[in-house]
Amino acid sequence: MVYHGVSNGCGMCKRRRKKCDETRPACTNCIRNKLVCPGYKAKTELVFRSYQPASTCDPPKLAPIPPFDSIYFIPELFDSAIKEQALASFYSEWTVQSSNHEVSRGYLDGLSALVSHAGTTSDLALAVRMMAFHTLGRRKKQPWLIEKASALYPGVLRSFAATIADKKASRSIEALLVCVLLGFYEMFVASAEPGSDLSLHGAHATGVIGILRTGNSAHEVLKSGQANKFVRSLRFYGAVTTNYHANPLDAPLGSSQSDFVGIDVLSPRTWELLLKVETSLANPRATTNEFYQLLGEALEIRELYDRWPKTQLPQWKPKVIGRMGSSCAKARHPLCYPGNVETYFDLYVASMYSTYRKGRMLQYLMIYHLATHLYETRLAEEAQAEAILAAEGLISALPYLLLKDARALVDDADPALKPVPGKAIGGMMIMHLLFVASTFVNDLGENLTSYMKRVLEWIGTDMGIGQGSVLARASKLSVSRRYLSDAHIIVWAGMILQPCKTAETSDEF
Repeated sequence: MVYHGVSNGCGMCKRRRKKCDETRPACTNCIRNKLVCPGYKAKTELVFRSYQPASTCDPPKLAPIPPFDSIYFIPELFDSAIKEQALASFYSEWTVQSSNHEVSRGYLDGLSALVSHAGTTSDLALAVRMMAFHTLGRRKKQPWLIEKASALYPGVLRSFAATIADKKASRSIEALLVCVLLGFYEMFVASAEPGSDLSLHGAHATGVIGILRTGNSAHEVLKSGQANKFVRSLRFYGAVTTNYHANPLDAPLGSSQSDFVGIDVLSPRTWELLLKVETSLANPRATTNEFYQLLGEALEIRELYDRWPKTQLPQWKPKVIGRMGSSCAKARHPLCYPGNVETYFDLYVASMYSTYRKGRMLQYLMIYHLATHLYETRLAEEAQAEAILAAEGLISALPYLLLKDARALVDDADPALKPVPGKAIGGMMIMHLLFVASTFVNDLGENLTSYMKRVLEWIGTDMGIGQGSVLARASKLSVSRRYLSDAHIIVWAGMILQPCKTAETSDEF
């Protein structure tokens, strides 16, 4: 038996008496077992005095370098690098940086500057770190990172509870955003399993309302259409501002047109009328005059919906880039549905346009039901056709909101383009709108309902947002308006942030 000298393996494998594959910079054994790989001794330390190297030979074949991600997942050795990657993943997944603040607010735009201003030990920085670990753990399928986020959560809650006990600290934009991130976390980890508590995000919605000191529930604030006015009492700092002239649900500078109407006006009026219509349709004693009065109100709101797209900024107009057709159907992707695929200025604009289309669909469905009840056949047919168009318009935005590249589902797309999940915030922005739409589209055909439920399930499984799966399996009766309002107010609160153009400090706004 020929003896070829001592092992070239790493120090850890030698101590454990394991065969080392000598992969660099860390061997596979250490990576697999999450051990600190101490590396290798220099070759000069391993050569025997009797060893005579061959005069000529081929260069040795090096073991392949392990994937970058696998190197990162050695917690003890690369802890700071993991934090850096996790934070990069969080900001990429959960924020939308606006390229033009006169067109779009973006989403959580300016958060990184605010975290830097608050400091690494602040509640805001801890909440971001918690979300960052969970986001990266989901994306890379690394349970230990998800557990790390879970372990941080109670500490963030305790620290935040102590902070908001201070009156001044509780009135800051930082405190509001901590509530938003805690709410996101609860929606992220929500489980559709029987017995799971589905209302935990509601506590953080209550926190948002408490910080804004509205004295109302999230449902009442949204119904009032005055959510934006409460933001003015918060304390802002040099890193961020909310120096806007319009509601966070509209274009930042509003519109110069005198007939401009905002979503903050449309949505509350639509929901208020919807409740009245549902109540009257369920009341056998409701009179014909009452139904005609409701129909008149619905037609008035229709005029506002007709006006909305005409008064928006040109940059808000959707762009059709193709159609989902036969090739998409063959791919059998959950997002495939025959129709157009649209792109937008950014995710914020896409979500606002989707909010408009959801409301327009509900408005036409109200007209459809009232006209049907009053035997106004022609009006009912027209309203049903318009409601279908609004629902299909909502669907045309889904590839842009939910995929890394919307072109992946377009017929004759480049085969190299794959329908990879996009930013998590896209799923968070659309899933509650999609659920509301799915509960009302039964009158438009079972295909639309099953499609929307399928997309919600995909948001839960492929994008990792647990509440998507919860909503996919829920019915209209099993999810209360408060449950949805709590979720809406949390998402809405993230829209008020904007980076300052200067470094000057602004105290109260």
